[in-house]
Amino acid sequence: MTRLTLLFLVLAAEPTYQHIDDIDGVSIETREVPNSKFLEYRYQTTTTRNLEALCANAYGDGKITSWEKGNISARKVLEEKPDEKVTYDRVESPIMANRDYAIRVVRTREPNGTCNLTIASAANMAPKLDSGWLRMDKIWGAGGSSPRTARCSSPM
Repeated sequence: MTRLTLLFLVLAAEPTYQHIDDIDGVSIETREVPNSKFLEYRYQTTTTRNLEALCANAYGDGKITSWEKGNISARKVLEEKPDEKVTYDRVESPIMANRDYAIRVVRTREPNGTCNLTIASAANMAPKLDSGWLRMDKIWGAGGSSPRTARCSSPM
């Protein structure tokens, strides 16, 4: 079994996590982010998926997944290499301003099986901002998996 940890990061933080709840086998924890009104969330569960499948799933294929369909209205792959891609997403919501963002995801694999992902804003590659839209340009995250632990990180 592989331990899967999902971290949703807003900013780097050092305070300890507080357990919030367990829902459908997923442990939910949160901690404060110094000098911020935002919280950092961590989700953990156990899975039987192998590390390569976890790494491939976290890296994605550039398509909108079923769980993203309610939030992301359009996605375009702006650049793609074997272990690096830049995608542009448009987020439309009736309760907040329409937003867009471009992110670069870089995947590295180590000989011991470790897989790491780095996520960073690629706002400089996004198309011209449409009138009435807000650009999200402070997106970042990191994560990875090893033979004993797998974690995927994503900004909120």
